[in-house]
Amino acid sequence: MNTKIISLVAAASLMLLTASCKKSDDGGGGGSLSSSGLTAGKCGIAFNTSSSGFGNFSSVNQQTSSAVFSSGASKDQITLTAIETGTGGVKTATLTIIITKGASTSGGSISGNFSSSSSSSMNPTMQIGATTMSGTESYMSKSGDVTITKLTSTEVEGTFSGSFENDNNHTSTTVTSGSFAGKFQ
Repeated sequence: MNTKIISLVAAASLMLLTASCKKSDDGGGGGSLSSSGLTAGKCGIAFNTSSSGFGNFSSVNQQTSSAVFSSGASKDQITLTAIETGTGGVKTATLTIIITKGASTSGGSISGNFSSSSSSSMNPTMQIGATTMSGTESYMSKSGDVTITKLTSTEVEGTFSGSFENDNNHTSTTVTSGSFAGKFQ
């Protein structure tokens, strides 16, 4: 797990060095995000946590975000990465969703969960982390729900909530009011 934390910190540092350090929208996390106002290749992720150390997260359309859609032989993958910078430190969120090849929301929303027994149509995972003056925290999704409400060839939108665990010290945090949006290149 230490390797994951080091990788997370290194990635965040590299992105900060190569991109502008514009402070993100600190709207408190949660709510509903829309892909319509996003720049191609960018995303937004927002949520609230029960962790006083981590707090809430809201990063929308920043230079340090990315929305990537990859098509495989039998599955497609969506990866949304957002970084929130501020005076308190750096927070990161990466949501990866593996879905059935060619899936869309034309027939309704697509739902799955963060547990290892996810449905065959969607397998989501999420990692969140924070690096502050007092240290580093990293949590991985363990249970909870993810719903894609919009999925086209160029955009994705949805919601999530769940329980996340820190593998180093086995503490957990509850994530609520999560939403995401992305516009692919």
